[in-house]
Amino acid sequence: MISIKKIANYVAPPFESYVNTFLSHQFTVALSQDDFSEVTPLVSIGDTVKEGQVIARDIDSNCNIHSPVPGIIKDFVESPLPNGKNGRCILIQMEGEFSYLGKVQKKLKWNFLTAEQLIRCIAEKGIINTFSKPVPLAKQLRDKYEGRNIILRLYDYDPTCYTDTYISKKYLQQILEGISILASVFSPGAIYCLYDKALLLKDVGKDVNTIYSENLLNFIPVDTTKYPCGGLGEIRQLIKKNMKRQIPYPISKNDLLLDCVTMLSIYEAVVLDEPMMSRFITVSGDALKESKIMKTKIGTPIYKLIEECGGLVENPGKIIINGTICGNAISDMHVPITKYVKSVTFLSEKVFADRRIFPCIHCGNCYRICPVHIKPNLIYEAYMKNPEMSPYIAEMASICTDCRLCNMNCPSRLPLYQAVEQVKRIGESKK
Repeated sequence: MISIKKIANYVAPPFESYVNTFLSHQFTVALSQDDFSEVTPLVSIGDTVKEGQVIARDIDSNCNIHSPVPGIIKDFVESPLPNGKNGRCILIQMEGEFSYLGKVQKKLKWNFLTAEQLIRCIAEKGIINTFSKPVPLAKQLRDKYEGRNIILRLYDYDPTCYTDTYISKKYLQQILEGISILASVFSPGAIYCLYDKALLLKDVGKDVNTIYSENLLNFIPVDTTKYPCGGLGEIRQLIKKNMKRQIPYPISKNDLLLDCVTMLSIYEAVVLDEPMMSRFITVSGDALKESKIMKTKIGTPIYKLIEECGGLVENPGKIIINGTICGNAISDMHVPITKYVKSVTFLSEKVFADRRIFPCIHCGNCYRICPVHIKPNLIYEAYMKNPEMSPYIAEMASICTDCRLCNMNCPSRLPLYQAVEQVKRIGESKK
């Protein structure tokens, strides 16, 4: 692990409260809200829709897409998306009365619901898991594994964001009720809550242990000033290090790994009966007049977030989605907010004074800093020469934990992680 101060060129400030964004006149709702689902529109041009109405559904009914506002379907358009791809979207002109916004939501009793009913509720409300790559949560819950653990990360994986950390501070009781809901879907081997050690969660732990035995629920303190500390590999080591007794079920990729954004969405879906129509987002950067945590409707164009922050103080050199370490850059301010967006960072040109790419100088920085000791430079060179590389290169790439430290430490600015990721995808497609 390495100090965040040594690798991050910008870190979002802490926030104590959030603001609701003003509503746009038009919303662009992507038909691709995760990395796995292919959805079919259920509406046509000219249709009138209500806030929260299902407007698209995937073939397995794992993750519905809802209209974020009441209005009229104006068109189906191609639009750039936050993940850097282009995708088909539904254009909605806002019009009519809201069904959820501004209304008091009654809390529902869910304890009598069966596991399948809870999964169906999560699917119908369109909940995706954004712990890592966005995936429909209902799809994960339908996968059965004996002794599966629940692992909850109560801080941001990319430390330059602040969204998960903010939610963990402001909505901890709702998050913990979300754990209760998931524990009713399947019987976990154990539950691990990894939290920023700077926070005091002892009292919360006592409250929760009135529901769970101490053998089941475990709070693990984490030094979040170091990076990486939130991927599966780091989590496995942190749990082993902090557990004073033997772990009943080994930590594995079959465990259910969750973040705060997902847990709050579970609570809102099951307890408040509210579809996923909005997102908490960290909007920050030195190119903005102000930085804020916002609650914004899905489908809101990014330029609307700039207006909420008082505008730009200078033209951004880069606009980055989901953190300056792990995120990706976009160039179009009309990109709509999707379910997997946690942060938007507007950075000035001075932060990226030189973006030129140079040949590898074989300095060794990338593999010295790699937490799993692979050699990203060799993978990059092999991929550039021949994408059908040797089994040795493919196996080495498969170990990557997606921390992206190789990119951060390459003096030649080579896209090392991007090459490793492509090699991983090629390897996975052959299995």
